Amino acid sequence: GDSALPAPTLVRLALAGADPELQQPTGMTVSWTTASDTNASVVVYGTGSPSNLTARAVGPGPAERYLYTFHHHVTLLDLEPGTTYYYKCGTDGAMSETFSFKTAPDVRKSANASEHGFTVAVWGDMGAGNCSNATRGMIQTMSDKFDFVWHLGDIAYQDDYLFLDFAYERILDEYMQEMEFTSARKPYMVLPGNHEVDCHAIICILDKTYRESLHNFTAYNTRWRMPSRESGGVMNMWYSFNYGNVHFVNLDAETDFPNAYEGEHDEFYLLDSGHFNPTPNAFLEWLERDLQQAAAQRHVRPWIVVGAHRPMYVVVVVKEGRKEPSKQASKPSSSSSFTLLSLSLFIPKCTLHC
Repeated sequence: GDSALPAPTLVRLALAGADPELQQPTGMTVSWTTASDTNASVVVYGTGSPSNLTARAVGPGPAERYLYTFHHHVTLLDLEPGTTYYYKCGTDGAMSETFSFKTAPDVRKSANASEHGFTVAVWGDMGAGNCSNATRGMIQTMSDKFDFVWHLGDIAYQDDYLFLDFAYERILDEYMQEMEFTSARKPYMVLPGNHEVDCHAIICILDKTYRESLHNFTAYNTRWRMPSRESGGVMNMWYSFNYGNVHFVNLDAETDFPNAYEGEHDEFYLLDSGHFNPTPNAFLEWLERDLQQAAAQRHVRPWIVVGAHRPMYVVVVVKEGRKEPSKQASKPSSSSSFTLLSLSLFIPKCTLHC
C-alpha cells in the first residue's frame, strides 16, 4: 500500500439492513478508524475464498471526525443469509488485512429446527488493559462458538482517568485494538453505559475543544454504527434488531426518560448530557411501538430479549455502608408494556455496581 495513506485500524462490524418481509438483517456495517482523512471509505468483499473480493462498496460521504481521529462506516446490503463473506476495508492503496464474517441466519430455518440455533456472547464493563486480560483470553478461546457479541455498556472505562492524565482516546483505542480479534469477524453490538457519557479529565473540563468533542456520548456515537435507522431508533442510544428467531431490544438506561441518571448532566454534574429525544417522550414511545411490532411477529420470532446497562428498578443503593435513596431506572409504563407483551427476557448489565 501507499505509506503516505493512513492505515485502517480498530475494525468492527455491526448487523445492518432489514428485509421488508421478515425484518431480518440483510447486511453488515464495516467500521474502522484512521489517524487522518482519506479520499474514500472502501470495502471490497466476496464469497467463496479470501481472494474472491469482487464486490465493492463505498461510503456515502466523508469519514466522521471528532477531536483528532476519523471514523469510517460502510454498509454492505443485500447479502445472502447464513453465508461467510471475506472482506478488506480502507481506501485504495491502504487496505486492511482480509477478515471474514458470517451473515445472520434465515429466520425460516432458525425458527423451525434446533440445529439452526445460535449463540450470543453477552457482557458489560469490560475495560482495557491488564484488568481484562483473563476475560479476553477466555473470549478468544471461545470465539468460534458464538455468533455475535452484545456488549451492555461500559465498554472501555476510558473516563476513569479523571484528573491530570488525558487518556480517554488512548484507552478507547487500546480496548478496540485488543478486541479486534472478534469485532472484525463477528457483529459487535453495543448499547450505552454511564462510562460512555464523557471525559472528566481536567483538560476536558477546561479546554473547549476537548470538552465539546468528548461530551454527551460523542465518542460512543461516532465510533460505532448500530442499526437504529432500520429500527426507528436514535443513533447508538436506542435501537433494535432481529437475529434468527429472537428480537433484541437495546435500551438507553442513562438518558431521555423521567429520572434518568444522566438525563440532564453527567454523574459529576460537570457537563450536560442527554436530550436525544427528537420529540418529548420519543424514546419511551419508540419502545412501546417496537415491542408491539415484535409481539405481532411472535409467530416468526417467539423470543423478545431486552438489554440495558442498568436494571429496570433499583430497590436499595448502598454507598460506603450507607443506604441512599434510589433512582428509578425506567418508567412504569415501559415495565407495564414488558408485562403486557410477555417479555421473554430482560438482561441488565449492572446488578450491584455501575
